[in-house]
Amino acid sequence: MDCPIKDDVVSIMNKMLEADGIILASPNYINCITASMKALFDRSNHFIHCKRLLGKYIVAVVSSGSGFDKPVIDYIKHYAFTCGAQFVGGVSSKVPIDEEKKKTAVILGKKLRSAIQNKKIFKTQMKMIEQGKKHFKHIISARKKEWQDEYKYWKQQNWL
Repeated sequence: MDCPIKDDVVSIMNKMLEADGIILASPNYINCITASMKALFDRSNHFIHCKRLLGKYIVAVVSSGSGFDKPVIDYIKHYAFTCGAQFVGGVSSKVPIDEEKKKTAVILGKKLRSAIQNKKIFKTQMKMIEQGKKHFKHIISARKKEWQDEYKYWKQQNWL
């Protein structure tokens, strides 16, 4: 994960690689994640190409003034699949957060813990993740000279 831009993104991605579960939280800005989260997603191309979050679990937490947060949760869910992680669920709330939403968040946290402890497999999600791997297998092979690190990783995983 060499990056010419010197900031905290490599440190954040390393923490994501070390984690079993990841909570991706963002305010809803015009029905989208924040620019800083989008930058993290965009710069994690190695996660995408190599399914580096395979075996990990992600939940989404979104806040907003409107409460219209489904597109934001769906975007985070899509990122999870793209990187190989399974999506446990999402919670969103208008601000201020009411007691019912707090209870929903606690339940989601318990679901995340359970998924990690039991190594839960979401079959439909794993099918999508495997389709993504199939897609990238061809790209990685075709671009092995340009994407040497990705190619080496795929070889190490015995995916090629």
